[in-house]
Amino acid sequence: KEDDQICLLGGKTGAGNVYYGGEPVCHNGWDFPDANVVCRALGYSGASNFTIRSHFGLSSTHFSLSNVACRGDENSLAECPHDVEREGCEADTVAGVVCLGSSRERVGSVWRNLETIFGVSFAVLVLLIVVGTAVVWKIRNRKQAYLQKTSNVLPRMSFKNPIVRNAETRDRQDQPRINV
Repeated sequence: KEDDQICLLGGKTGAGNVYYGGEPVCHNGWDFPDANVVCRALGYSGASNFTIRSHFGLSSTHFSLSNVACRGDENSLAECPHDVEREGCEADTVAGVVCLGSSRERVGSVWRNLETIFGVSFAVLVLLIVVGTAVVWKIRNRKQAYLQKTSNVLPRMSFKNPIVRNAETRDRQDQPRINV
């Protein structure tokens, strides 16, 4: 047990209640800059959130620090203004953090995220093409079926202009007949 060692308990990797020197840190005055200092001291790039009220589980009532007031640029909680008086600190008042991944993990996750984004985008594009093709095919088939249906219902009719017909008949009558 080192006096300035920071660790997280109760959560998953990179998240948990904050312990300093083996004892919990009281949540009085706990905020985002304090969480950033803790996460960076543990090798993460920063904090994504902070917690209060023993979010990751109850603890003992022997607190190491209270009223921590980091600016956010410190390297350790020891560099931050704080109280050693633990008035108002109980088992359900432990400060906590949720840290971002370490800078090395973050770069790797960016590439994994890009691969996922491209993969999902490609899948959506293919899906849109397939659905669009199916819709166009269905519309064409409906039109063809409708046309077939209506063409069977309507009788086929042909109209000839009576004036033109009479003129043709008259022209034939006017021509001399040649009998051979």
